[in-house]
Amino acid sequence: MGISILKSLKNCEIIFETNSKEQLQSMGKDINAKCVGDLEPNIHTPKKNLLTILNILQDFSTTNIEDKILAKNPDLKLRNGDIVAKFSYKTKKQIRNLLMGVGSQTRKLLETRRLN
Repeated sequence: MGISILKSLKNCEIIFETNSKEQLQSMGKDINAKCVGDLEPNIHTPKKNLLTILNILQDFSTTNIEDKILAKNPDLKLRNGDIVAKFSYKTKKQIRNLLMGVGSQTRKLLETRRLN
């Protein structure tokens, strides 16, 4: 199979680490086929990082932020789905901020430059 690391946890769970995603998926299919009721494979997917945009305008909302960022910054070469707006909030000084989920590559790209 190609298991690189095998760990057992205190709550009777087992963690397998493999070198590639394809090996992990084939191992999950094998576990499903052979141990239907006894074991359940759970393939971990990384969560999106949260990024805060400070001092946004009133016309930006959680529904249209992705379209406006993509339209105003075409040089970033972002695609739909790279940015997911979570929620916006106001501070005590009535400044609106927006919290959004981004992938690791998008986060690195957005942290290095200022958005228009």
